Amino acid sequence: MSEDSRKDRPPTEDQAPSVPPAGPSPDVERVREQLDLYWLDFDAEDLANEAEARPENDTQAIVVAYLGDQFKLTDLVLDAFLHELRAPEPNDALWRGYFRTGHPRLKALLLEGLRRHPDDADLLADLGYFHHFHPLPAELEAHYHRACLRAAGPTALQRLLDDFAEACPSRQASLLQGLHQAPLDNPDCRALIARLAIDRL
Repeated sequence: MSEDSRKDRPPTEDQAPSVPPAGPSPDVERVREQLDLYWLDFDAEDLANEAEARPENDTQAIVVAYLGDQFKLTDLVLDAFLHELRAPEPNDALWRGYFRTGHPRLKALLLEGLRRHPDDADLLADLGYFHHFHPLPAELEAHYHRACLRAAGPTALQRLLDDFAEACPSRQASLLQGLHQAPLDNPDCRALIARLAIDRL
């Protein structure tokens, strides 16, 4: 088999995903402290599980191949990622290392997913998880702002606001201020934002 043809094939279940071992830099840690992001503690067993994790099915293998720079970002990759994102029992150990190390192709995948599905709560939550390790507060706020403008009603809007408050507590007031000044079509959503703005701003 030629080198080119091997490159086009997804990794098998026996192949290890290429997860960079480096952790956050001191600069990243300082920003995390400024943003009041709580610390996620992973022990040696967690890290060992990451190192041993392998794709368990074809869709996971496709995403891992993309993350390993074997595939371009295509509809196939995005659909596979969204399938795994919504799986009832996701392969957490496989994906966690990519989040923890701030893998740039994972970030690109999340942002492309949100470009196509701007109000997808699972994608927003995953971008928030990525932000926890490698902060991108302005970018995260912009995506939540866009999703809030598209919320179907106050229940969906409140969920988005709660998710953002947990992911980026230091920017909660900024998001509310931006939404308070935005043209929300739904009157119930406008009332919710007005009430929260009075309470919190």
